[in-house]
Order: sequence, then structure tokens, then C-alpha cells
Amino acid sequence: MEADAECGGGACVLTAGGVRVSVTLSAEAESAGDRAWRLRWSAEVLEGDGQPIAVGLTVGVARWAEADYVSLPGAVYAGNRFPSSPLRYPPISVDWAERDWTEGGPITDVPRLEVGGGGRVQQRAGDLATPSVLLRRGDGGLGLCLLGPERTVWGECGYELHETPGVEAQAGLGRLDVSVAFPGVREERRYTMCTTQALSNDQGHPARAGDTMHAELRLDLWGCPDVPALFDHLLTHRDAVEPAPPRRHEVPVSHAFDLVEAKTQRFNWREGPGFYAVGTEESPNQIWQPGWVGGLINTLPLLRIGDEATCQRVERTLDFACVPGQASSGFFYGISDGHRMLGDFFGVPELPWHLVRKSADVLYILTLHVAVLKDRGRAVQPAWLDAARRCADAFVELWERHGQLGQFVNHDTGAMIVNGSCSAAIVSAGLARLAELVDEPRYAEAARAILAYHDRQFVQRGVTTGGPGEAAQCPEYESCFGQLEAAVVLYELTGDPACLAMAKRAADLGASWVIGHDYAFPEGSEFHRLNIPSVGGVMANAQNKCGAPGICTLSGVSLLRLYRGTGRRAYVTLLGDIGRCLAWCTSRPDRPIISADGKALPSGWINERINTGDWDNRHGGVFHGSTWCEAALLLTHTEVPGVYVDLDRRTVDVLDHLDAEVEGWGDASATLRLTNPTAYTARVSVLAETAAEQAKALGHDPLASAHWVDVPAGATVPVELGSAALAKASSG
Repeated sequence: MEADAECGGGACVLTAGGVRVSVTLSAEAESAGDRAWRLRWSAEVLEGDGQPIAVGLTVGVARWAEADYVSLPGAVYAGNRFPSSPLRYPPISVDWAERDWTEGGPITDVPRLEVGGGGRVQQRAGDLATPSVLLRRGDGGLGLCLLGPERTVWGECGYELHETPGVEAQAGLGRLDVSVAFPGVREERRYTMCTTQALSNDQGHPARAGDTMHAELRLDLWGCPDVPALFDHLLTHRDAVEPAPPRRHEVPVSHAFDLVEAKTQRFNWREGPGFYAVGTEESPNQIWQPGWVGGLINTLPLLRIGDEATCQRVERTLDFACVPGQASSGFFYGISDGHRMLGDFFGVPELPWHLVRKSADVLYILTLHVAVLKDRGRAVQPAWLDAARRCADAFVELWERHGQLGQFVNHDTGAMIVNGSCSAAIVSAGLARLAELVDEPRYAEAARAILAYHDRQFVQRGVTTGGPGEAAQCPEYESCFGQLEAAVVLYELTGDPACLAMAKRAADLGASWVIGHDYAFPEGSEFHRLNIPSVGGVMANAQNKCGAPGICTLSGVSLLRLYRGTGRRAYVTLLGDIGRCLAWCTSRPDRPIISADGKALPSGWINERINTGDWDNRHGGVFHGSTWCEAALLLTHTEVPGVYVDLDRRTVDVLDHLDAEVEGWGDASATLRLTNPTAYTARVSVLAETAAEQAKALGHDPLASAHWVDVPAGATVPVELGSAALAKASSG
């Protein structure tokens, strides 16, 4: 029921169904001449006897066109205004079999504005990585950023977009209303997996006379030159209303690594076919998938630190991936049960569909395996390099034939099946690194062209798609971080500032998917019981509306590479949030995580759920499963420093579960005290660099020049650092 309003004297009295509420809104400029305002909203129930209510404010944007840009970060990008089909989960299944996707794939039935104009999107704050709205109106480049709270004393807030299409007399220009509701009530319908038609059970605040509520928001308006500038702005200001909480330390990344590594050796190794599986179950999806969910990715950190037996296992995994695992086209088979090579078409795995992102991941990770093998003085088998060449040739041929890489191809013939997306964005990193390994300029040329295409066609338009194989072409972050990895690799290899600019745009867009505040999980939920913070979780995609621990499937060290080229400290802060979150979400013998069906996740398991919403009916909980997040944790320990020291800027960033204090700075040197407040010994990498060292490539082994320090539980250890000195450490 809509309310009647009587306004005057800076306040409005709203009346509906016997409830009277007084609301006030004040605005205060952040600084003189600034176009940023602090909005203070208050409401008081004057009359009411328990009826549920919601109040809120709306910002109306006139002269709004369908081509203008709007985002609810972590949920809606470009309005999610793409052709949609009511596909079942997983959408790449029998629903797709008889369709023609030569014009690109669809999105599923997710909250969205409609193609052609109009539509309404209602999301609760938990559906968003940052409770906020970003928009850019094309005429004059007006940018708007509205930041709000996650919740008030009346409950979790709601964020809404309501578009009124233009009429002919207005040259197609309409109106977009942006609303924040206290609390958020999704009227009639809510989103669950692949459908917006689930019944909503949201309730308003039970209004009783005397109830009060206060909220603070921030509204920025500015001349916004392009869509990427929106995400640059968000990264700068995302904690202006919901500040990042104080860090709580639970378990060092090294201890989580030990648990995951032990679990991987015990449960993921398959002696018969001879490879490290991606999971622990007996379904083909859990046995072997190269790339994406961890196959041949989880072996790279094991190769870096493993003993002789582990190295032999890694080499057998390479043999499997590169010989029976590669199809005649040069692309890799997407799935295997250890005996048969299968495709990526869910439900009918015999169909020769292949998610190009998987082969792109494999090409890149193969080049890193080769480099690490050489570091360790181990032989590189010709079959492995031959497999990389054949895969690179398949991608270059696909690019030259279509001017894009699509999302799905035929793994036997290499023919395009589903166009569109930047699923294979990371392939530029693999092509560029392979070009150096085998001295093939053609690969380097293709790498640069593909990188620029993905930047222009996707990142600059504020939406990336196609990375997850079971989310159709819904907006997602995975290919965005793949693009970031590719851009920083090309920047390190070429020094081209254009690559650095592309990396920055990808990082800023990718950062909008990362949760920056501490969500209040429902009482009684598993994450509430264990007091696990949500900070650093990464929202999956517009279809799978949960956060997850880690980047699928990277360590995120590309953010450190980008910091070294830009000096923007927010990238290092983001990287630390992501890595610490992975450690928090690792199930431990002394603190198992219990799934929604009552089963304890075994030691070393990390589930891919940080459910800040109710989309899968596990609000604040997980399912019982071992996932790709474990590979991300293994990578994090072997690629991301626990402490990063910028000796010239004299800054220290702690990316692990410990604290650091600077005792003194010298000429290109520093003395720190590292304190480990956890109950476990921390094995910490400390990377200290001068500006001159930052100008050099970090290379295939980011921690090659790091100092490793053991900090016992509860202890403080002094560490002396210099550009050419070894760390000195002793327990204290």
C-alpha cells in the first residue's frame, strides 16, 4: 500500500493503513564546492500497532536513455539488460541443445532491466558487494554514486531500480528511479536460482508508536568521462558509509595451506589415471576439469613447494592433461572421468562442447609450470610444450577467423558454437608467455590484439561475461580478473603503458564484485555461529548470487603487480582482504564448518559459498562440498606475500592474519616487528622492494625474492629488511 504524504518544514508525515510515520532528510556537503553530500535520513512512527512498514528515499534521474549505464555492484551491470531465456540450472544443458547461438548467448532469468526499456530490480543489501548504486547518463557524462548502509535497526536495507521507458514525444528519453528502502521488501517476488518468480516472504518493520530509525548515505554527482570512471570512484569511496571493519585474526594462511595441501595429497590424487582431481566425489565434474575449477591449477603451488614424490605426481598430471586430455583441435577436453574424455555440455557430456575459458586457463598455467620446472632443474617434456603450441594455434586460428573467441567451441573441430563473451580473457597471458618461451611473435601479436578487444568490447562497457561455464552469459567477475591477469603480464613483458591502463580498468571493475564490509549473517546460521566475516568474499555472478572465498581460480597477485605499476594502495588492501577470507573459510579439525544438511566439512575443505543472501535457501550457510577455492588458497600462499613493504614510500601492508609494527626506516631498509595473535605458527613471506625493484617484472615466481619468517603462535618476531639483505628473525 502506497502512503499519502503531508510535507512541510523539512519533514514529511506518511500515512498508510492506520500507520503514521514522520520522516526527515537533511543533506550536508562534504566540502565547499563539492558535489558530494552526506544524507541523513530519520523516521519516527507516530501511530502504529505492529503493521509491517518500509520507508525509503528515491532519487529520480530524468532524460534517462536505454543506452545509459547503471550498476548495483556485485549483482547488476549495465542494468543486466541482455536477451534473457528462462533456462533451468545448469543452463548449458538440454535447454541449449537445439538453439542457434551465433549471435551470442543469453542470460538466465535474473533481476534485470528489460531490453527495449522498462523494468524493476529489487535487491537486498546482502545481494550486493557494496550497498550502492552507480550510474552514468550519456548526455554530458553525469556520474552518480549513491552509497548506503547494509541495514538499520529496522532490518536489512533494499536497493531498487525502476525504469520508466521514454515516450515518442521525448525522443525516447525516460526516467530511472533509484531507491533505498528501510527495510528492503521485495514485493511479491524474489530471485532464486535461474528464476525471478519465487514468492517473496519479506516483511516490513512492525511499526509501533515511538519506533525510530536513522540512516546515513552519501550521494556523489560529477562529470564522469566514461563507465570505467564509475568503478574507479567506487573503489576510492566504497567504505565511505559502510567502513571496513577492524581486522580479526583467526588462522595464518600458511596453516590453512598445510590443511588444504594435506587434504589434496590424501583425497585428490587418483593413482589409476595419474592426476590430481579437482574434487573428492566420483562424478566426472569432480574428477577432472582442466582450468576453471582447479584442474592443473592446483598442481602449480604443489610443484613450487613439493617434495620429489609430489613433483612426480605433478608431472604425471601434466602427462594426462597434455596427451589424452587434448583434443585434435588443440583445445583441451573439458571433463573426464579418468577413462573417457567428455565435453562441457551439462547433462549430455558426450556432446563436443568446450568452454574456451578452460583451455585459456590451461595455456597460461602450462607456461608457469614450464618456468617452475626449469627453476627446479627438472626436465620439460616436449609433449607439454607441444600441447601448449597446439592450444595457442587453436586460439589464434579462432581469433583470426571470427575476431573474437566466443564462449563455447566444438572441441573436435574448433568450430564456434556460442559467440560472445570474454570467457577466454586470460588467454592473452598464456599467448604472451608462450611467445617468449618458444620465440613465436605471432602469439605475442595475437595476445595484444585479443587483450585490446576484451578491454574495448567488455571492460570499458562495464560488464564481463562468460567465465563461469554454468551461468550462461550473465555478468560475472571471473573473466574480468582473467583480463587483469593478462594485462599485467603483458605490461611486465612489454612495458607498454596501454597495458597498464587496461589492467587498471579491469581491476577497478573486478573490485566492485568484492565484499568490502562485514555482513550481519542471520542468527543461527553457520557463519553467524562461527563469527566468520564476509570481507574479501567475491560475489559470483548475476545468476549465482553468493559470495565465495577467493578468485576463481587465481591468487589475485595481479593486484600486487598493478600496485607496483601505479602506487595505488587500494589494490594491495583488496588483495589482503581476499587472501584472509580464504583462510577464514577453511574447515579445520578444531573448527569444522557444518553444511546445511548437518555434515562437517573435513579438514582442508573450502566451500564456495559466502551466502549473504537467500537465493539458494542457505542464507549464511554452505553445502557439503570440496571446491576450487582450495586451489585459490594454495596459490595464495605461494604467490602473495604475507607482508609487503614499499621501502621508498615507507608503507607496510599486512596481507595475512598477523600484525606488523615499524620500528624504524633506513635508506632502502626497514625494521619491523611481526606479531602472530593466532593459535598457530605462521610461516610468513615478507616482500620488501624499492621503486627500482618495482620497475622490474615480478615474473612467474612472485615470491622469488621474499624472505620467509616463522612467527610462533602468540609471539612477536623482529625482522630486518633491506634491498639486498636477508631477513634476520628471532623469537621474542
